[in-house]
Amino acid sequence: MTETTRTTVTLSEFNMSLVEDLIGILGNTRAQVISAIVERYLQNEQTIALIEKLKSIKMDKEEEIRKEKARKPEIIEKKIENLRISTDTLSIKSFLNYLKIDLEFFYNNLPVWKQKYKFELDQELIQFL
Repeated sequence: MTETTRTTVTLSEFNMSLVEDLIGILGNTRAQVISAIVERYLQNEQTIALIEKLKSIKMDKEEEIRKEKARKPEIIEKKIENLRISTDTLSIKSFLNYLKIDLEFFYNNLPVWKQKYKFELDQELIQFL
């Protein structure tokens, strides 16, 4: 048997009257009719494509939120200090991945960070002084 989950749905009177008109056709109760309608809607190819697009938008927004949190000065300062303590040399790629920042953000902050955290760039490496 298929696993199910319950929820409560509130519909306008007009929509509920449409649901009631379908009792006996799509199901024997309001809940069965609404369930049948929702299942058919969610299994439609156009709806599936729309859902995938909306999921992608949601993931992009969540990624942007993560990036914004990662860019907080107190978080970056702590992470850079951790790096200074644990290594002398680090690739820029590893640095970016650890800080969860992009290359543009890195270069925008590079002059301040180089002075504050005492490091130099040597080709693709960061060398802590």
